[in-house]
Amino acid sequence: MKSRQKTTIAILRNILGPITGSEATFAALVEMSAPWVNKVSSGALKLTPKTAQKVSQTTGVSAEWLLQGDITTPPVECDNKTRYTRQSYDRHLETTFNPSKNNEQLGIAVMMASTVKSLQKSLETGKISTAKNDLWEFTQMLKGKYGMTGDRDACLTLSREIQGEVEQILGWNGAV
Repeated sequence: MKSRQKTTIAILRNILGPITGSEATFAALVEMSAPWVNKVSSGALKLTPKTAQKVSQTTGVSAEWLLQGDITTPPVECDNKTRYTRQSYDRHLETTFNPSKNNEQLGIAVMMASTVKSLQKSLETGKISTAKNDLWEFTQMLKGKYGMTGDRDACLTLSREIQGEVEQILGWNGAV
């Protein structure tokens, strides 16, 4: 079966999933515009070596694979050997934002800053549901990291607390 995805960026976004791979979230993640993501994903704009390196550093996917442009070759991690999966991205985040257990607070701060940036981009582009999904994804990451129970009420409480902090930071007053 032939892939519908025309570019390595489109394949990467698909691997990252419907939330992280969404146009607005991916744009915020790699610090590019949503129109850029759309154009490079569709093949209307060529990926530059500088931008491929930026995407690689952010996601953990090989810059070489991105630049090759061969959509029939499965993506690989930065080591150019290990097949790239969503778990690769999660591991990359963990090692990038939390290189040691002693640096845990910095890791959470960096992830929160990234989430806030993504939320801001989502709201600026009118994609409030994307912002809500980003907030939920962040809450799930915290839940997994700190071993919260599977209790839905506890998860919703944490999500509301984080939402309140984000609203205060950005002055949203309940916009999400």
